[in-house]
Amino acid sequence: MTERHEDPDGDARFVVERRPSEAIVIGNEIEIVLLEVMANHVRLGIKTPDGVSVVRSELGPIDT
Repeated sequence: MTERHEDPDGDARFVVERRPSEAIVIGNEIEIVLLEVMANHVRLGIKTPDGVSVVRSELGPIDT
């Protein structure tokens, strides 16, 4: 199931339900796989092309 939501700032978000080992693909080159669901967090695997950085949002923006 995919739903469209807006966050408090009014930005659009797509909410997708996945089970462990299921994935979503962004464009043709980025794949996000749900690896594990635990009591208060999840583990994700993220495949990206060379040169694409992935950083947790709490660490802030990436300097390029």
